[in-house]
Amino acid sequence: MILMVATALAQRPGDVREFQKKAEFINSFTKFVEWPARKFAQPDSPFVIGVYGADNISALLQESIQERLIKGRPVVIKHLLNKEELHSCHVLFISRSERDRLGPILAEVRRENVLTVGECDNFLEKGGVINFVTVGGQVRFQISTDAGRAREAQRQFASAPTGLAIDAVYRRPPLGPAMNTRLRSFPIQRKLRLVVLATCTAALCVASSALFALQFYFFQRDFRRDLVAVGEIVASNSTAVLKFADEQAARENLAALKAKPNITGSALVLKDGTVLASIGRVTIPSAGEANPPLGFHNQGEDIVYSQPILLEGERLGTLILHADYSRQANKLHRLYASILVAVLSISFLVAVFVSWKLERVILDPIQNLADTARHIMGNHDYSARAAKVVDDELGTFTDSFNSMLDQIQARDTALRHEIAERKRAEEELQRAQQQLMDASRQAGMAEVATGVLHNVGNVLNSVNVSATLIAERLGQSRTSNLARAAAMLRDKNGELAEFLTSDPKGQLLPSYIADLSQHLENERLEARAEIDLLTRNIEHIKDIVAMQQTYARVSGLSEVLPVESLIEDALQLNMDSFARHRINVVREYEQVPPVSVDKHKVLQILVNLLRNAKHAMDDSENEKQLTLCVRRQNDTTVALIVTDTGCGIAPENLTRIFSHGFTTRKDGHGFGLHSAALAAQQMGGRLLAHSDGPGLGATFTFELPMAAPATTT
Repeated sequence: MILMVATALAQRPGDVREFQKKAEFINSFTKFVEWPARKFAQPDSPFVIGVYGADNISALLQESIQERLIKGRPVVIKHLLNKEELHSCHVLFISRSERDRLGPILAEVRRENVLTVGECDNFLEKGGVINFVTVGGQVRFQISTDAGRAREAQRQFASAPTGLAIDAVYRRPPLGPAMNTRLRSFPIQRKLRLVVLATCTAALCVASSALFALQFYFFQRDFRRDLVAVGEIVASNSTAVLKFADEQAARENLAALKAKPNITGSALVLKDGTVLASIGRVTIPSAGEANPPLGFHNQGEDIVYSQPILLEGERLGTLILHADYSRQANKLHRLYASILVAVLSISFLVAVFVSWKLERVILDPIQNLADTARHIMGNHDYSARAAKVVDDELGTFTDSFNSMLDQIQARDTALRHEIAERKRAEEELQRAQQQLMDASRQAGMAEVATGVLHNVGNVLNSVNVSATLIAERLGQSRTSNLARAAAMLRDKNGELAEFLTSDPKGQLLPSYIADLSQHLENERLEARAEIDLLTRNIEHIKDIVAMQQTYARVSGLSEVLPVESLIEDALQLNMDSFARHRINVVREYEQVPPVSVDKHKVLQILVNLLRNAKHAMDDSENEKQLTLCVRRQNDTTVALIVTDTGCGIAPENLTRIFSHGFTTRKDGHGFGLHSAALAAQQMGGRLLAHSDGPGLGATFTFELPMAAPATTT
């Protein structure tokens, strides 16, 4: 299994997290969907999750499920190789590699109790139940509501916990937006043809419809006019027939109407309602009905026209004509429809041909712009320009496009130049920063060295004084008198007893030797005291030099050290100067954890702060007091606070004092506080300044991170 997972990770490294999430979802689906018992051959038959396609999600499924049971059944993950194996699955995951064969695969299991899960855009449209989608880098799933099985799955998943909430339920989109989307993806040539042809077709349809309606109106009008004219002729010829009730003549008059095929029947009716004669299919008025209604009226599919027959203003009877209107109208409709189809077809072909000939007027400039844009996008060649073909809006657009390219090319050139300049500036800045760091480091080392040399110089003054005193005392020593006394004793060697008792000089010699010995002892003690002082001063010099060597030797390494020792080392380098200028040093140390710092950088910062405090108090009339405070700032930081009673800092200089080259002393160089702030930042701390104003002293807070507590294993 490890080999399978490794293979999956190697083949799809970018989709590992996505497939892991999908595998977890599939694993969770099995908790909220019920399968009928008939889906399992035996009570202990395994639960089968099938994977169809090229994805290696089966390895991740195997890893996520491990040896878990689903509804009391063991789980089997199968990578399916053919459609015959689909029927044995309870959950079927179809990879996106099978998007072109979704229809046959889903049709194969459509009537089976199989929960189909996919990851293709059209999976739900083709009958799938659950589809994975990726939104904003997150894997979600959709459930279809088209099929009964899908609705059942929807009900099952409605009881799922919040963590498995359904992102969206698929519903088939309306046809219109889909067509609009497809239309937007058409090439502009096809769109232009569709627009031209649709416009022409719509215009032709409207014109043809209007012509058809007008012809139909004329047909109705002329049809009625024709009936009226025929009726008036027959009626004028039938006055005598009706006057004398001549049936034979009436039939002869009506027989003449056979020349009009649209007239299917006719009748002459006397004024008392008696039908004198009739021919063809005609509706005869009821017996005894006098004077039937005149004019036009419809009777089924026929039009009936009644024409009164008058003689000198007296109505003798009525002529009734039946005309087959529907047959004539249908013939006319078929004729007009055929003409309309022919006209539309010919017009459509002509429109296609003309649009094909004329579309190049619009398409060529657009195609030229598109080709230029593709060339620029593919080769990043902003020197390319589109050829101006026409002087209309497309020509204006081409000019604007070329002008935009000019601006882009100019900006691209300027940007490249600016990038090159910026790179050179960055390189110069890096060199300047390195030089500044070196200068700051050298300045900090110079500060420390100056303190060391200053203290060594003070001690050497004491050594010089002690050596001078010893030399003067040796020059003024009475040891020469002892030599003369010894010479006198050698001269009186044989007469020494007589000399000491009888000679006045000899009598004084014992007391003289005693006084001389006492004097020499005092000289020895004084010389020994001066020599001891000289030795201590030399040892002091050795200690100062050794401490400086120690700091220089461990520079750049972080060590866990107590804060108090660091302050005391810095004080030792400046204590003689403080004593000579009568500066009172007050220590206020709290018990704080040790810090992890670079000793050399801390010594550089503290020496700089102490020397600045000493200089600030040189010209101050206030009591010269330097307060050194150590306290715990918070759970991770220790603060070293240096407060002086010197000349103070103006408010506008509180931030400027840390800038490189800024100084308020005539003999200052402006490196000290700047390098100190940089060194504090490099150690994970910071250096802050505060002052209530000129003449009110200043406080510098040096924050350092506490050392991490030691861990035991």
